[in-house]
Amino acid sequence: AQAQFAPRQMRRHFSGSRNAQVALEMLLILGFILMLSAVLFLIMFRTTSSKAADVSLTNAEQFARKLAESADQVYIAGPNSTATLEVFMPQRIKRISIGGVSIGAVPAGGTPVSTKHEIVLTVDTLSGPTDIVAMTVGNVTMPSAVPPLVSTDPDFSLYNMNNYLNPIVQRINITNNGSDVIIMHG
Repeated sequence: AQAQFAPRQMRRHFSGSRNAQVALEMLLILGFILMLSAVLFLIMFRTTSSKAADVSLTNAEQFARKLAESADQVYIAGPNSTATLEVFMPQRIKRISIGGVSIGAVPAGGTPVSTKHEIVLTVDTLSGPTDIVAMTVGNVTMPSAVPPLVSTDPDFSLYNMNNYLNPIVQRINITNNGSDVIIMHG
């Protein structure tokens, strides 16, 4: 014999399963919305990060170009000429190399190639360190007595800017001593 439900019991049975179905559908919709939001957030984060890296590279290129142009002006003006720059140090610069010596392979019996016409900025990007090179007309170098922001490298060719996270105003002095253009932190 089949059990027969009274109309009131039948309504109670079906209304309970209907509530469960509504709750399950709501959970599925919320889960889908959450997953879609996470994907959109990830895309937005990656786009923003790459744009910030592009801005840092552009600012570093402008900084290197401005430094090289000022060094050229001092070189062209002749011995004992000077210039002082006040510039914003771009973000993500790991180091600045001024008038160093190349680290490439030296031919047998040869001498290292002088790069005294280069200002090299190493910028930290998403794909790793990137070098930005600005060329100068005259030889550029750093003084033997260096300010605290400069590393203790023996040839004094490496500024260690402590990987500044925010742009900071820097004073840079440029002097022509007759043979080299000296660039130093002011």
